[in-house]
Amino acid sequence: MSLVSFGLRLVASRLLRGRTWAGDRIYNSPVDPIAQWEAEADRGEQTACIALYSGKRVASVVGKATQGTGAVVELTFAVFLPPTITVGDGENSLTLETSNTGGAVVIDFVGRQIEAAFRFGPQQWREIWDIFVVSILEVRSRPLLYEVDKTVQIPCVEVTWDLKVIPDPDFGVAMLPGWQKLHDAMLADEDYAPLAPLMLSAISAPQELADWQKVQAALGMSAPAVHSFGITPIE
Repeated sequence: MSLVSFGLRLVASRLLRGRTWAGDRIYNSPVDPIAQWEAEADRGEQTACIALYSGKRVASVVGKATQGTGAVVELTFAVFLPPTITVGDGENSLTLETSNTGGAVVIDFVGRQIEAAFRFGPQQWREIWDIFVVSILEVRSRPLLYEVDKTVQIPCVEVTWDLKVIPDPDFGVAMLPGWQKLHDAMLADEDYAPLAPLMLSAISAPQELADWQKVQAALGMSAPAVHSFGITPIE
């Protein structure tokens, strides 16, 4: 629940698109990923999908500045596999049954593809990722079986990265380079362009704040505390 979490999911979705066996079936925080997956008709039955979620966030806070000085955010990749999947292209294509060892094979390869996407994906999005993410602290994964109905279960794996990230931006300020890059990339993306002005407003508003009020808001200071700093107007 933060602007950084929003940005991480968005950037991750664009880095992964078209770079794994899930193709362009990369879903940003779906309530029901299976329903969205199955809605893609014939292709959805034979290809994987990846649902992205940002989970627990722990921010380092000084005083009352809730945006924090930094944070650790969980970013989870939930990989769903159909009962049968065809991977590879042309003569190198291979059809696997995921109800047995084929499922584990596909999951292992997709995990590798996810890692590669964040190192070699589109430069525009990698630059934003490198600004937002200070370091990857831990990588965890756990295999699951997802019940589609009472008689059908499909393989799933949850891969979670614990990310040390930058703090959320202060209020009523000009956008820093990382946020400006994200804003520009969103404007150029037809899916996220409508959200770009909203993100800009969330950072820059309220725009009528004086400089001392921006300091007060950024540090979460009370009126007596900011007055004691000697930065308020002389009465």
